[in-house]
Amino acid sequence: DYRGINSPANACMWSAARYAARVAPQIFVFESVTAAYNQGRSLMQALRAELEEKSGKTYTLYHYKHNGLGVGGSSNRARYFFIASQIPFG
Repeated sequence: DYRGINSPANACMWSAARYAARVAPQIFVFESVTAAYNQGRSLMQALRAELEEKSGKTYTLYHYKHNGLGVGGSSNRARYFFIASQIPFG
C-alpha cells in the first residue's frame, strides 16, 4: 500500500527528518505535493514529532502552499512546503 504514514513512498521524508534531527537546524524545509497539506497532515505532524524527539529541540510546524504561477512562473504547479522552525517564521 502506497498510502499512509509508513508508506514506502514516504521513506525519503522520514530520512530527511532524521538527518535534520542529527544536525538540528533552526529551520528545516522540504517540498511535497499539495495533498500533503490535507490528506498527509498526520504524516507531516509525525515527521515534526520525529524531528523534535530525535533532536531534543522544539519546532513550530508551518504549512505553506505555493504555485509558481503566482510569482510569474511559466507552469501551473501547486506545491506544499513543510517548514519546521525553532524561530518565528512568516
